[in-house]
Amino acid sequence: MHHHSKTILTAAMALFCTTAVFAAEQHSFYGQTGVSTFSKDSHSQSGLYFQGGYNYNFTPFLALDLHYTRANSFNSNLSQGSNDFTVEADGFGAGIKLEHYMGRVNFLAKTGISALQITQESWNQSTLRFEKTKNSETSPYVEVGVGMMSPWTKNLNISLNYNYQLAGDTWDISTFSVNGNYYF
Repeated sequence: MHHHSKTILTAAMALFCTTAVFAAEQHSFYGQTGVSTFSKDSHSQSGLYFQGGYNYNFTPFLALDLHYTRANSFNSNLSQGSNDFTVEADGFGAGIKLEHYMGRVNFLAKTGISALQITQESWNQSTLRFEKTKNSETSPYVEVGVGMMSPWTKNLNISLNYNYQLAGDTWDISTFSVNGNYYF
């Protein structure tokens, strides 16, 4: 995590220190969907990711980011005696978004905190039952992406993003997603 944090922080600072060439509108809504990997100890599970949010742009390159996140693992058919598990993450986050435009192309970096409820279900061999555990966690996230303004309208930006979310002391959630951002 420390190596990834330094790389992403360096990229974010580089974006912040440059001059934006795109005059962004003050508000924007966005939605993104993608594939997540939930990791815990030596176990991992893939799943579907959705995030919807609002940005308030202070300047063309600095915005407040408020969002709702939901991610579910694909594995929903647990069987008795198996080591499989399902996991869901659901919650809200707040942070800052840095953007730099070079013509129609933009680079972005986001960081902040998310308050997530993590629900895990698995088979307990000791009790011979399925058990759900729920934990509420407030943890940091970082996201980087590259995008392009839509050729059809100047208010729409499409980007490819990578998001890394810590989820408490045990879970990490890595996501690759497609993002649509509408400025108004």
